[in-house]
Amino acid sequence: WHGVLDKQGRLVPCPDEDTLYRMAGLPWIPPELREGRLEWAWSPATPLVSLEDLRGIAHCHTNWTAGEGSLEEMAALARDIGCRWLAVTDHSAAALLANGLTPDKLREQYAAMDRLNAGWSGFRLIKGIEADILKDGSVDLVGGEIRSSELVIGSVHDGEPETARKNTDRVVRAMATGWIDVLGHPCGRILKGWPGRSLEWDRVFQAAAEWDVAIEINANPRRLDLDWRLIPAAAARGIRFLIGPDAHRPEGLYNIRFGTAMARKGGLRREHILNCLDATELITWARERKLRHGAGK
Repeated sequence: WHGVLDKQGRLVPCPDEDTLYRMAGLPWIPPELREGRLEWAWSPATPLVSLEDLRGIAHCHTNWTAGEGSLEEMAALARDIGCRWLAVTDHSAAALLANGLTPDKLREQYAAMDRLNAGWSGFRLIKGIEADILKDGSVDLVGGEIRSSELVIGSVHDGEPETARKNTDRVVRAMATGWIDVLGHPCGRILKGWPGRSLEWDRVFQAAAEWDVAIEINANPRRLDLDWRLIPAAAARGIRFLIGPDAHRPEGLYNIRFGTAMARKGGLRREHILNCLDATELITWARERKLRHGAGK
């Protein structure tokens, strides 16, 4: 038997954590929160988000740009793991090294998605794009092409890192265009490779709240960006989050579990997470936020 000793030195059986917490007069705390930061603000009445709560996956690349799987292959695995939708977000034209989609290619890809969707029931490919945030803060492919996108992730990929102020100015200007639904891999870090761009996080979160821009929790194990320690400050402003595997091949969709673990560690619940929406709800949210902020008209 495993247990703890009482004041008289007697062994009291304690077969699990729940029993131990009850003996201490405390609620059981999810392991992810045991960091001396968030645990006492957590309530069992508001459980943390789980993989079972997710209805879909966003942020993946196909062989139309930098990925290795076809639309059909990516969709097949997404369906196999229980998703109701998959948002394909291939790179925009400015991402030359990633074979980014020209306006003509983007229209062609969206037409291919429409044909596939016509043959499915209970599953949908969402027409997305990972649009580059350019050096001046403008968004690649703005106009007729991006207007037909159902989900826009805006990300910085090119350019030498500047000061925190200049890096932040670039991102804030992009959010202020109204076109970006989600800020992708916010600092761009590569774990054990590059620490990423420095940012003035309070300004980033303030702009995201003002422009209703969600922030990605990039679940690729090479990134894990947004850092989980920053999540509570963003959530406190009412910002929503997208868990994105940044998959470049079908099996990369499984990265979603790493992002979900980060979301839990940041204290997030299902209502914080765009992946917990149905496809129609997500598309409606993205369309309406663009209209509110002057884009998409």
